[in-house]
Amino acid sequence: MADPSMVTPDLIRTRQAIFEQPDWLKACQANMALQDLETRKRNMLTDEALGQIKAPALVLWTTPPAPWMKAGASPGSFPMANSP
Repeated sequence: MADPSMVTPDLIRTRQAIFEQPDWLKACQANMALQDLETRKRNMLTDEALGQIKAPALVLWTTPPAPWMKAGASPGSFPMANSP
């Protein structure tokens, strides 16, 4: 944790309960699937893929670079794309 003062006894108990679940390891591996470079590459959005989206779409990300920047795509690939 970035701030150890945020680690409460309740948080520790909750995490212990999660880690004790029978399928925890399988779920953890599924959650981390995109850490594998080949899996990540298969799931990256390209300009072509973004251009095929016909419905209005909202794309959110939390840290730069945005996923399409790594894939070589751009937000303008969306039909009728708007940027702030």
